[in-house]
Amino acid sequence: MFPQGSSRRNFELTDIDVVASGVTPDLCFDRILVDCKTERRISAINRAFWLKGVMKHIGAHRGYVVLNRQIQDDHKLAAQSMRITMLSEKEFEVFFTRMISPKSTAKMKMFDERSWHYYEENARNIKFADKLYRYRKCEFWLDSPEKSIRQCIYKTKSIAADFVVSQKLQTALILDTVTLFSLSFLRLAAQLFHLYLIPNNKQDMDAYLKAHLYGGQDDYSNYNEMYRIAKKLEFETQQSTANSVGIPDLELPEWSIFLKVFRQVVENPNRMRDVPRIFRFVLFERLLYDNSDVSVENAIPDVSSNSVSLALDLLEYFLKASNLYEVLWSRLNTYLLGILGEIENFDTSETIELVDRVDHGSLPRS
Repeated sequence: MFPQGSSRRNFELTDIDVVASGVTPDLCFDRILVDCKTERRISAINRAFWLKGVMKHIGAHRGYVVLNRQIQDDHKLAAQSMRITMLSEKEFEVFFTRMISPKSTAKMKMFDERSWHYYEENARNIKFADKLYRYRKCEFWLDSPEKSIRQCIYKTKSIAADFVVSQKLQTALILDTVTLFSLSFLRLAAQLFHLYLIPNNKQDMDAYLKAHLYGGQDDYSNYNEMYRIAKKLEFETQQSTANSVGIPDLELPEWSIFLKVFRQVVENPNRMRDVPRIFRFVLFERLLYDNSDVSVENAIPDVSSNSVSLALDLLEYFLKASNLYEVLWSRLNTYLLGILGEIENFDTSETIELVDRVDHGSLPRS
């Protein structure tokens, strides 16, 4: 869907089979697209030309085309000049096993197509969350990180009143949105890491981030003025005794927590690189399925307790900002504490103690 579309109804532009995101140690962000086709008569090089156009549209730098037949070498060479690798299904199996250890992926639900079908079919049937489902499926991938951060929060917040904690698929949709939010947070940090390494003080970072999140200083000033006018009218309409002069500036919900977490990421950015993968691991290997065959260390090699701790902070912020903290925090942080236990070899009694401390908001997190 085109973000600037003007029609009343949203239309899909095209379909992309796989979108992968990656970040380098110096926080340069990249995307990879994969196109899979089973029709035997389809032109291999035509798929490469199509994929190149999609790559340019969403800012991806690498692509793969996987077909169920052999591909001419000249087509492969032409595609390679466009930064696209073309593979037959048999070649892809070899490529996959050589690039990624089969020990960590063979038993993972996240790499099982049936797991995705199960999740997608059920998530789209949560009627009150239709707008959130469609956003994470289509629009999120075209939005800038600053816009997607705002949209993930506000679209989740709009359904908080209808959320039922006992419904596993509803919880899964929220955790999926948290995963996307963390990916956007990582993209934002990757951008600003190269621009804003040493803020002079908290006030400077506050002003800088607000301007960046709302499209620049001019746009933020305009939005802020409209926000303050709307709030003043709200006070007057409700005949509130509150002092409308004290209306705060426009900012994300729980702004002080957002600032704190962002500062942590800028000071130690490598902690953030594994956070989206941690959330995705919890979603498929612990929440949707109790997949004890796969440990977090096998699924995310070299994952650190510091990254899990940051995931806890980011989860806490998102749930508070979207009005879901009271109903979801104790359930979801238990999964993350379980991962922490795997990494640090806590015994059961220690893990239970940590859960109690987190529920009371007293867990020390670096």
